[in-house]
Amino acid sequence: MKIEDLHYFISVGETGSITKAAQKHFMTQQGLSRIISNMERELCTKLLARNNNRIRLTMAGEQVMAGAREIERAYWEMMDGISQANQQELKEIGTDFTLYTTPIMIVTVVPNVLKALNQSFPQVRFAIQERSSVQEVSESVSFDGSSMALISWPAFRDELDLRLSRENLRFEPVYKERIALGLPQNHPMASHPIITIPEMATLPFALYFNERDSLQHLLGGQYEPNILIHSTDIGLCHEMVEKGTAAALWSDLVNYYAQKESIVQVPIENGTEISYGCLWSEDYPLSPVAREVIAQTRQEFRRVEQAGTTGN
Repeated sequence: MKIEDLHYFISVGETGSITKAAQKHFMTQQGLSRIISNMERELCTKLLARNNNRIRLTMAGEQVMAGAREIERAYWEMMDGISQANQQELKEIGTDFTLYTTPIMIVTVVPNVLKALNQSFPQVRFAIQERSSVQEVSESVSFDGSSMALISWPAFRDELDLRLSRENLRFEPVYKERIALGLPQNHPMASHPIITIPEMATLPFALYFNERDSLQHLLGGQYEPNILIHSTDIGLCHEMVEKGTAAALWSDLVNYYAQKESIVQVPIENGTEISYGCLWSEDYPLSPVAREVIAQTRQEFRRVEQAGTTGN
């Protein structure tokens, strides 16, 4: 039984007429009669009786009427309380929120997260600031209650743990995966079940912005490929792979957003792990906006994970 059903029943009892009550609520007489019949069936009792041309409440109907009025009063008191709480929470949110992010996040997860945030908090002005790496985020950003970061964190940068602890910053990973290799479908190594490090060292690479550290971690700090495209244009890197000019570091995250069927993702032997998640200062409580950032980021990565599971 819905709260609306009780509201309609109250109108029938007050007007003494299904026809008048139906007209009051802009519904058909048959529709309202069906609601009353369903209530009687659910309560296992007769609620209305005809008295000449007027409908009256039975004794059970009188009891339901009293209870319905009390329930409706309590319902609207609750809804009014919720509205006041929401208004108070909105006042406490403030009007500005800064979201710091690393390069791969800003071209994949951030646009959808920002869209959801803007729909949930239309009164908030969001500023998106890109930093080249998680190191730069931790070194150059002063977090407060109106800011947090969405970052990608390679596992080999373990020295950051100490820095974050010292500065009372908390990183909460929401998704982890291993870096793979992206090759065009017709490449001789595209059919390999796994790519070894010596095989990788023979390839030219197109790297997106800050991926050079990851490549050198995999192949050795002194490694330099014979072609190195180091660009902020991730689309250019993908095009270089599609044309067979270079290989690229790849992942489920990149695969999901790139939607490049012409590029094959091949696992790397002893590939490094990368974490994606949210970073904020524990000196400040999480605001409603910050909590929504975390929730939307988790939801976005659930889509990535489901796509990877289904092979799409």
